[in-house]
Amino acid sequence: MKKIFALFGILALLSGALLAQTKTITGTIRDVNTGETLPAVNVFLRSDPTKGTATDFDGNFSLSVPESATSVIFKSVGYAEQEVSLGSGNQILNISLSDADLRLNTLVVSASKRSEKVLDAPASVTVIGRDKLETTVALSAIDNLKRVPGVDIMQTGLVSANVNIRGFNNIFSGAMLTVVDNRFAAVPSLRLNAFQFIPATNDDIERIEVVRGPGSALYGPNSSDGVLQIITRSPLDLEVGQYQTTVSMGLGIKQNTDTLREWDEANQSVRFRTYDLNERFVYAPEFRHSGRVSEKFGYKIMATYQRANDWVTYDPREPAIGTEMFTGSIRDGKPFTVDSSIAPFPFERDFESEKIAGELRLDYQPNPDLNLIMNLGGTQGTNLELTGLGGGQAINWLYWYGQIRMSWKNLFVQYFVNSSDANDTYLIPQGGNRIQQLVDKSKQHVLSVQHQSTPLDALQLIYGVDILLTRPNTEGTINGRFEDADNVNQAGVYGQGEYKFNDQWKFVAAARVDYHDPLDEFQISPRAALVYKPAPQHTLRATYNRAFSTPSTLNIALDLSNGLIPNGINVRGIGNPNGYSYERDDEGLPLFLNPYNNNYYTPFNNSNNGLFWSQFQNALAGLLAGGAGLPAAFFTGPLASVLNGMVTASGDIDLIGVDYAAVATGGSVADNTFDIAGLEDFGKVQSSITQTVELGYKGLLAKDKLFLTVDGYMTMIDNFVTPLTNVAPSMIFNPTQLAAALGPNAPGGLLHDNLLGVDPASLLVTSLDGQFGGAVDGDIYEELFALLLGANQQLTLGTVAPNDTLVGADAILTYRNLQDQVRVFGADLGFTYLLSKDASFSISYSWVNRDSIVVEGAAGGYIALNAPRNKFSLGYDHQLPKTGLSFGGTFRWNQGFPANSAIYIGRVATYNILDLRMAYQPNFSKNTRVILDMSNALGIEYRTFPGAPNIGRLTMLKLQQTF
Repeated sequence: MKKIFALFGILALLSGALLAQTKTITGTIRDVNTGETLPAVNVFLRSDPTKGTATDFDGNFSLSVPESATSVIFKSVGYAEQEVSLGSGNQILNISLSDADLRLNTLVVSASKRSEKVLDAPASVTVIGRDKLETTVALSAIDNLKRVPGVDIMQTGLVSANVNIRGFNNIFSGAMLTVVDNRFAAVPSLRLNAFQFIPATNDDIERIEVVRGPGSALYGPNSSDGVLQIITRSPLDLEVGQYQTTVSMGLGIKQNTDTLREWDEANQSVRFRTYDLNERFVYAPEFRHSGRVSEKFGYKIMATYQRANDWVTYDPREPAIGTEMFTGSIRDGKPFTVDSSIAPFPFERDFESEKIAGELRLDYQPNPDLNLIMNLGGTQGTNLELTGLGGGQAINWLYWYGQIRMSWKNLFVQYFVNSSDANDTYLIPQGGNRIQQLVDKSKQHVLSVQHQSTPLDALQLIYGVDILLTRPNTEGTINGRFEDADNVNQAGVYGQGEYKFNDQWKFVAAARVDYHDPLDEFQISPRAALVYKPAPQHTLRATYNRAFSTPSTLNIALDLSNGLIPNGINVRGIGNPNGYSYERDDEGLPLFLNPYNNNYYTPFNNSNNGLFWSQFQNALAGLLAGGAGLPAAFFTGPLASVLNGMVTASGDIDLIGVDYAAVATGGSVADNTFDIAGLEDFGKVQSSITQTVELGYKGLLAKDKLFLTVDGYMTMIDNFVTPLTNVAPSMIFNPTQLAAALGPNAPGGLLHDNLLGVDPASLLVTSLDGQFGGAVDGDIYEELFALLLGANQQLTLGTVAPNDTLVGADAILTYRNLQDQVRVFGADLGFTYLLSKDASFSISYSWVNRDSIVVEGAAGGYIALNAPRNKFSLGYDHQLPKTGLSFGGTFRWNQGFPANSAIYIGRVATYNILDLRMAYQPNFSKNTRVILDMSNALGIEYRTFPGAPNIGRLTMLKLQQTF
């Protein structure tokens, strides 16, 4: 018996010792202002976030922790995070949480894929919170980014825009990774950031985070220029049993600046008019309903509709208004086939813009450790979009997605699918009368797994894997002959460690390895950051990032014609999966392919010019006859008479190679001439590599009223992938020498003398009189002279095209890597000062050392950042709590810059924009809000890129009621 009692005694002592190793923390959490208890507040250890709990419905909690635990964290959405030190033994902690000041040092998740304060993030981050979103009217999420440092917005329409960070913007851009609730948001196979397809509205967005600089170490390919993440509101933010419905009506009116060109069928002529009052209105109703059915389950339903007429612009390369158009398609590289079920119609640009969007979200949280979310949404849109081959008319384009994500403790898993259906979308031709229908029924499947751990108090780890499967399906229209070889499979694994040496110093290191199967390549993306906090409110950092951008499906598999030179040569955009080489003579000099006889000729001597002139002359006669509806013979003889002697004279005219798309629309021949002898073969398109070194400071100054961020960076890009670039010079006669051969309008001039015997009543004279050269006095010489010089730039003699069966004599635009490294330096500054609790003043400024870079092999001899060297904004926001009124304004200045992207080349002029806004939330009806938002309030028209419309004033009024 004594032995038994002794055994029990030993067990009691052991159990007491074990119990002594833990302590229990209990308490109640309340709102510091209202005194109300707070449910669902997360309570966890600083040293081990996996050890935690959450307060119950009455705000109570109980947590057993190791005796060695020294501090516990209290965290809840909308409240400032609070850390409390622990003593020894059991404790009762009754804590009051204060509202978080989301205006300055808010929480972000995009920089490190985990929650952290802006000051602690090892990257340059800007956050746009609810306080800004709920007082702004936005037709797309991009309207909220206008005063973010480093963000370049190329507005190409009322709802369409190309956006990038720190330059290198382009038409049809997808260089900036856009994420919505952890889901990639680009159109699947096109990798286009079509922001109008994002259903989320300002009523539904919780915050927007912009990370400047490469993000490949965590996000993988296609985030080399930065990350834009949109985070929407969760229904579980509501109290249990609470249901909330928000209905709003947005009504806008556009400035009366547009001039329409419409075809008057009755009079067979073009009619010019401006939008009437109804056509200038913008309609944008929105609906959002959410509910928290129980402590564990919530749902959200969102719907929005927009209808408007876009800003008006016309492309001179497109068919003349009223041209009879035939609809069909070019599939698999074959000739254009007319769709006989669609009747011919007179050409007009369609500026109608419409959007229907909706989303369903379900949140299930059975316990504090497990959270399940399902999203299903879609958008159907109609609008005009600029592409690398000209205007694209999206008609009922359907974009939808499904997403399932789960977080369990420190594990995050998600699967989503993005899908696209172009429906009745077509490409507007660059000349000719063929409307090409486009098919895009593509999908992208993505699986992501991520885990966090804290093996040491000072070390936090994040690691994961992503699998991306892109499945284009264009039925031979966009991807043509590459249709059966355009699937893209990508996979990446990554890890990041953050080690905190002490309260001042921490080091962040990350690395990612990605595989891209079309290129059969592995890419490594390292990241390193050293962060120093001399004081809690100040952060200095030095970072290095190596990122990469894989070729898109378009880079590899594009095969689409969108222009027909009158001699039958296609202007074609084509991918570059294998590289291209030119046909050369025995001396290694490039040859050009003649479309009339399909033979190769040298452009470096004039021995065959007589043949070329005869072909040119006969082609011109055919065009004149076609325009008059007569057989070619009616013009062949008269034209030969007035050009008698030119076959011989052409032997003294040199041949030059030009960019057809540029000179055919009036561009300078001198500015668009190729060095044919210097043309080099080039390999397949490869991933571009971006390395960025950055120094930055973030701090709270002036008694925490001033938030200042300053970043300086150097970016080096190897294998820079060009936008669609003409690599096939079109051969023409030297215009200056051609003019000299034709002679002056005086005795002795070849053309002048030949015209002396022409009958004034002849078909040739009556067909040309008053149509060319600006002359209406019957001077046939001036008109014919102008016609010949213009036709010389249209009726090319052949193409210095790569020797490839997919190319032939086509004038092709493709993608290629530049051999020279592209290097730029820049800086961004952000400044927000809280003048008072209710007023703030902000400044943003961005600088880059150059806006264009001379690079051999690039189109025009240079690449453009397509962004200004200098830009800044000034903003002011003021609230009057006693009246419920708030107001503010932003002034933006963008310096002019050279623009060069695909077929859009020119210069963007400096512009200034003043935006004004006002919101009213009456104290007697807190659930009512009226917002007035005036973009470009002064109405001074501006254009952000060649081919884009002039943008005037847009005034939006939004009436919103929450139930």
